[in-house]
Amino acid sequence: MQQIFLTCNYRSGVMLLTKMLSVNSEINISSSTYNYFRSYFNNKQFFPIKKKYKRVIDDAHNKLRKRQKILIDKENCLKHLEQNGVSHKSLIEALNFEIHKNFNAKIIGDAEINAWKNIPDFLKMFPKSKVLIILRDPRDILCSFKKLTIAKKYDYLIAIFNCLDLINATYKLKKKYKKKIVIVKFHELKTKTKKVIRSICKTLKVKFNKKMLNENAFLDLKGKKWDKNYSYTFDNKLRKKTINRWKEIISTEDLYLCEMILEDQIKIMGLELSKYQFSLKNIRDALQKLRSSPLLFSSYKQWLKNKQGNNKFPLDPLNSKTWRDHKR
Repeated sequence: MQQIFLTCNYRSGVMLLTKMLSVNSEINISSSTYNYFRSYFNNKQFFPIKKKYKRVIDDAHNKLRKRQKILIDKENCLKHLEQNGVSHKSLIEALNFEIHKNFNAKIIGDAEINAWKNIPDFLKMFPKSKVLIILRDPRDILCSFKKLTIAKKYDYLIAIFNCLDLINATYKLKKKYKKKIVIVKFHELKTKTKKVIRSICKTLKVKFNKKMLNENAFLDLKGKKWDKNYSYTFDNKLRKKTINRWKEIISTEDLYLCEMILEDQIKIMGLELSKYQFSLKNIRDALQKLRSSPLLFSSYKQWLKNKQGNNKFPLDPLNSKTWRDHKR
C-alpha cells in the first residue's frame, strides 16, 4: 500500500475532501484519527522512539478506542515493526494498516491539522508518496474557527498567523518537491468539484469514479454513511454557504487584521480583497485585540519583524480537555 498525507489549517474542508476521495475503492483516508506528528513524532515523552515505540502503540490504541470506537490490533502493529524495524515510518505504516484494514485500498493515510512543517519528514520517510495541502480563504477559516473554538477571548485570531504560515510554506514546498505536493483550494473544490477531483485522481494514478461527487456515498471508517452534521458549526443559510461566508458575519476588526496580515496570500490564492475603508477606530480596536494575549502579541511581533506566521494552537492539542470528538 502507498501512504499519503494531508494537512491544512483548521476548518479548511479536509473532512469533506477525505470522504470524497475515499469513495474511490483504491483510496482510503482518515482525518485526524491519531495525529502522528503532533502526538508522537514531535512529542518528547515518546523520545527516543526505539525505546518508546510500545508506548506509542498503547497510546494510539487507547485513544482510538476511547475517542472513535476504532479497534486496532496491537500485536499486528508490533509484528510489523519486528519485520520492518522500529522507526517512525514503520509506526505510521502499522497504524495506517490497522485503521484501514477493512478497506482494500492501495492508497491509505491520515490527515492532520497544522502539520505542514512535518511534510519534509513525511516525504523523507515515503519518497514515492504524495502530500495534499488544502487552502481555504483565511477569512472564512477565521469565522468558522471563531464559532468552533473554546479558546479564550480573541485567541481564535491565531488562525490568521496559521494561514500565513501555511500559505507561504505551501508554495515553497511546491517549488522544492514539485510533483509530490498537490495543492487543493477549497473554493475551487466547491465550485469546480468534478475538475478538482479528476485532477487529484490523475495525480494519484487512480480512476475517477463519479460517485466521489455524491455525498450520499460518503462513508466513515466503519463503512457507515458519514454524518456530515459533525462537520458543520453554522445553521440555516450559513450552513450551506461555505464560500464567502465571511462577507455576512466577519467583524470589521477581524477583517482588517486578516487583510492587513494576509493581503499577499489572499491574492496568491486568486481571491479578492474586500476594499473596505477601515476607520482609525477600526484599526485601533483591531490592534488592541492582538495585544490581548501573549499568544497573539508574540505572533504579531514576529510578523512585524519578519512577516512570518506560525503553526501554534490556541490551546494544547495534547490535553484531552481541549478535544472536540467527531466521526471520521
